[in-house]
Amino acid sequence: MSEYESKTNYNRNFAPFYNYALTNQAREYGKFIMEYAQRKNIEHSIVDFMCGTGTLLKRFENEGWITTGVDLSSNMLEVAKQQLRHTPLFQEDVSLVKLNRRFGLAVSTADAVNHLSNLKTIGDFFESAYNSLSDNGIFIFDLNTEKAVKNNCSFLVISNKDYISIREGFYDDLHKIGFTRFQGAYRKPGTDLYLRFDSKIINYIYSLDEIRQLLLDKGFHKVVIRNGYSDESYDKDRAERVVFICDKKNALMSKHK
Repeated sequence: MSEYESKTNYNRNFAPFYNYALTNQAREYGKFIMEYAQRKNIEHSIVDFMCGTGTLLKRFENEGWITTGVDLSSNMLEVAKQQLRHTPLFQEDVSLVKLNRRFGLAVSTADAVNHLSNLKTIGDFFESAYNSLSDNGIFIFDLNTEKAVKNNCSFLVISNKDYISIREGFYDDLHKIGFTRFQGAYRKPGTDLYLRFDSKIINYIYSLDEIRQLLLDKGFHKVVIRNGYSDESYDKDRAERVVFICDKKNALMSKHK
């Protein structure tokens, strides 16, 4: 499989369903990130790594920000192009990508970092994110915790006039890997035809201490961990999704380190 399974698992039929039924959280994440960024003295420019169908970027584009998206899945980007008017989109591996400008804000949401299969790849991605930021730029991303993935070990069916979705969750406790399988069918807009999808999403679980140290090793000088998209500090007993807020040191700080 690829580094984060996007080429094979976010397939042509699943990508439109994902955009239709599974992006409500991205809208909430975008709201929090926008409000946080507006309190900071940063350029109004954002790059979204593993941007998916572009739902979060749409909020920033609508507010007049300079926006860019990166994702490995051509199918997800095909959907993103339909709803983003002014956003350059790049089909690239986030651990290798080199962008031609720097941004005030870099993000990666919806447990996208959990899709990266090892710490080496995550470290390379953090380096890409660091290099994409202007001095004093901010990097915000989230991770699912083991608690969240274990709680996802369930069977859920949703059926309405537009689609039927079957979600099955599994957790490999030995290797710390969560699997979520989505299968079903949805009605193609404007027709009576239904398109079938069958896709698997993988979450690799990592120690938050290891992740924090990787960020520091790549040059971020301040790393804050929160309980989800909130102002609450990380609580290991309650957190299912954690959010990292990372500040890039400016050039003057680097010279005097």
